[in-house]
Amino acid sequence: MYKCPDMCAQKKLCSPSSYGRVIHTKPKDDLRLFTKTPRDSKAWKIKFAKRTSVERTLKRILVDYTIERARLRAEKRWFWIASLAAVNQHLDAQVNKLGHSLFLKLGLIDKTA
Repeated sequence: MYKCPDMCAQKKLCSPSSYGRVIHTKPKDDLRLFTKTPRDSKAWKIKFAKRTSVERTLKRILVDYTIERARLRAEKRWFWIASLAAVNQHLDAQVNKLGHSLFLKLGLIDKTA
């Protein structure tokens, strides 16, 4: 969409809006509507699953570990904090999978407990 100049050669195509004369353009090959991978295909489901996985990971790092609220300005500090959050996320997944056996192997809890 773009606003027409006062001396427009294509006044018939313009809309009579209160904003002014505008022409709406819509490409026929809009990739948001007509994707290269068909939406109902197996490849689309695999691609979309990866995307949602990445979004969950970023949410976990930014929101759950409160990095989003960190008052950091230096890029190196952002990288360091995000790296620690990613390691912590990985450790959380390992603890959930292995349960107490991980803590027993590391000697962090007593076998009698």
